[in-house]
Amino acid sequence: MIRAALALSAFLSVAVAHAQTDNPLKPLDNSSPRATLASFWEQAREIEDAYVAYRADKSFAKMEEIFSPLGRMRQLFDLSEVPAAVRDKVGGESALYLFDILLRLPSIDLDTVPGGPGFDAETGLERWSIPDTMIQIVRMEEGPHSGDYLFSSDVVENLPE
Repeated sequence: MIRAALALSAFLSVAVAHAQTDNPLKPLDNSSPRATLASFWEQAREIEDAYVAYRADKSFAKMEEIFSPLGRMRQLFDLSEVPAAVRDKVGGESALYLFDILLRLPSIDLDTVPGGPGFDAETGLERWSIPDTMIQIVRMEEGPHSGDYLFSSDVVENLPE
């Protein structure tokens, strides 16, 4: 009886996982400054939706749903200068700081950000700055994120200020 219940439970969890349209393991798009900024806003919306759901039903499960997109947001920051022991913490804090800052700035039309159709990262675009700020998205030249556009390590360092 217990074995049958466990098998049914396993089957149902696999069925639910297959029914989900989003792949939680798929990396965020950071192939251009536009893609990085769009990925940032997409994750911010997911955090906001999860937070609203948590406020309506303050359960541990609902609270955990907030942390998944926050963890994914860390993929958009150059954390190479941050000690490995505190990377998760600094990455999460950076995401929240940047979200707060961007909400205070005039909105950015994504069509004005480099990276639309036909964008070729090999054209030499090394960095792009959010207008009238020191917030830069830079193309990584080496390491595991080579070729990706991430919020720069300088941004990570200066966000708390």
